[in-house]
Amino acid sequence: MQPPEPHDRAAGPAPAHPEGMSRREVLRGGLLGLMVGGGLLGLAVFFLVAPLEEPEQVLGVFLPLAVGLVATGLGLLALLPLALGDAPATASTMAWALRLLAAVGLALAGLGVLRAEVPWMAGALAPLLVVVVVLKDAGRLAARAAQAGPGAEHDD
Repeated sequence: MQPPEPHDRAAGPAPAHPEGMSRREVLRGGLLGLMVGGGLLGLAVFFLVAPLEEPEQVLGVFLPLAVGLVATGLGLLALLPLALGDAPATASTMAWALRLLAAVGLALAGLGVLRAEVPWMAGALAPLLVVVVVLKDAGRLAARAAQAGPGAEHDD
């Protein structure tokens, strides 16, 4: 193993560990992602059930929903390996968690479309694009778990 390169102070703060982030930093980031994502998903639900004074207020469903799906997904991807360990079964669990998150996003976007008027329905594209990306990530994780096999241990 080679010693770490000297850090250039002009480039910003030095990383905590040469290998990457510490467990505490990952935990903090994952919890922050879940909290922000949960808050934004709650805001989307609020705008979904609150009476609309103007038709464009339906964007209050779609925009927080899109960002909330991203933040929640990143929080899950950070926290699940910490809780379950780094194994093929964890990748499979993460794939199912992302699929569930995508289903929630799709349902909320669909309910928002039912509530929206024609020009404002286009706002549903943002959460729908996020759902597609989340499902692609879930597919990659499921393929990784299937490739490793049920009894194989992961050594990344």
